[in-house]
Amino acid sequence: MYPTFKDFVQRLNESQYCNKNNVGPKINFDKNGQTFSISEYCKACPVYGVNYNMRSRKYEPISEATYKKTKGIGENENGRVPKEIKVLVLDRKEKSNDKEHISECKNAGLFEEASFQNWECQKKNRVEQCKLKNYSGDIDDDQEMEFNVFFSNG
Repeated sequence: MYPTFKDFVQRLNESQYCNKNNVGPKINFDKNGQTFSISEYCKACPVYGVNYNMRSRKYEPISEATYKKTKGIGENENGRVPKEIKVLVLDRKEKSNDKEHISECKNAGLFEEASFQNWECQKKNRVEQCKLKNYSGDIDDDQEMEFNVFFSNG
């Protein structure tokens, strides 16, 4: 077992496959945000969907303003008071004041680190959605997503 993620990836960087491999580019396991992140195709869909931009030939997220305009939604229509939901994530390194719950999960997996993601969820603009309040771009994949994604990601 490896006490930390850093110890684990250090061993990967030292392995023969990673250093003497002519098959592809060298893999830098120290950049966990890039190396181990979810690919663009596997991230949660944008909360308000996507539109195809013919000029750039790419799908682009629909902004909240555009969504409200096209759906004819007024200010705060069908909105609810946000509810905070804490999600425990293994091997997510962040300072946490909730050591009691985290210590209960020790030895649950390969890595020893864990912290909580603080999501604020509400029904807004006719869409049940959540926003990550303590988002960190180098360790988190999504900042906003629909509520049902919590139950459908595998």
